[in-house]
Amino acid sequence: VVRLGAAGALLAAAALLLPSNALPGVKVIGLALCAAALAAALQRRRPGAALGICVAGALVLPALSAARQETIFVRSFFGVHSIAPSVDGRFHMLSHGTTVHGVQAVRDAAGAQLSGRPEPLAYYHAGGGLAGGLEALRVGRAAPPSVGLVGLGSGAMVCHARPGERWRAYEIDAAVLRLARDPRLFSFIERCVPDLPVVLGDARLSLVDEPRGSHDILIVDAFSSDSIPIHLLTREALALYVDKLSEDGAVLLHVSNRYLELASVIAAMAAERDLVALQRISSVTPQEVAEFRLPSNVVAVARRASPQASALEGAGFKPLTPRPDVAPWTDGHADLIGALWRGLNR
Repeated sequence: VVRLGAAGALLAAAALLLPSNALPGVKVIGLALCAAALAAALQRRRPGAALGICVAGALVLPALSAARQETIFVRSFFGVHSIAPSVDGRFHMLSHGTTVHGVQAVRDAAGAQLSGRPEPLAYYHAGGGLAGGLEALRVGRAAPPSVGLVGLGSGAMVCHARPGERWRAYEIDAAVLRLARDPRLFSFIERCVPDLPVVLGDARLSLVDEPRGSHDILIVDAFSSDSIPIHLLTREALALYVDKLSEDGAVLLHVSNRYLELASVIAAMAAERDLVALQRISSVTPQEVAEFRLPSNVVAVARRASPQASALEGAGFKPLTPRPDVAPWTDGHADLIGALWRGLNR
């Protein structure tokens, strides 16, 4: 009787400790764990241990549940996207699989809500390769450039736009577009280029319909978890990009990747067309990482006689020499094993 009374008292205590706003499933799991721990403990006449397990479960499980409730999950044909706050609540992060697609600071260090033009973070911060390459490609132009952006993410890159420039985005996933345009999550588009035209669909198909020479700068930043869609990194894809560039135009390709070495593939394709490929690997300090400024690997492709090649070198891009053991990828064949091997040996 004493043991049953103690069991009932401990379960009642656990039930009271579980917050009223905890998910029903969390309540059931918490109480079940407490009951199992209590039964095991009473068998060994250790009610104190049972009380500790019950209290810990009642406090920890709802905390984990609350953290999960703060994360927004959106599923589309292309996978699951998550939008989560940072631990300190200062940042919103958009992720697809293990890849961060964008980060926005929503509060300052004191916890006050931020307003005004947001600062691009993650791979898009002012000290990174994409921002540096864009700035270099503006140099010496008689008129503001036309910029095409393949892959929208959170929309951070558009906050590098300047007055008079014409920006156009190509995004395959309608769910990503909805997230990027939701000011409760990300305000890059709303505050920087509110009238941004976005073409929904596969960029290779969408670009076919664009006029020749329609863009001065083309930024290819189309992630799919931790990989880049192969069909955007082939001989045929590069030919399409070049066809849509003006005579002094250039392509910036974001090829940051944990596993695959892709720069030499682009170098091989560029050399085949008598183009020049240049690479910039941007590193960051631990303090910058804490502020969600991430390292990046960007390859630029320009016409060999173009002044943009020199401008890119001035911005820290280094010419790539084609490797004899790396062949261009095509729509019919891509050497993923070779790219993985080179990536492992970096």
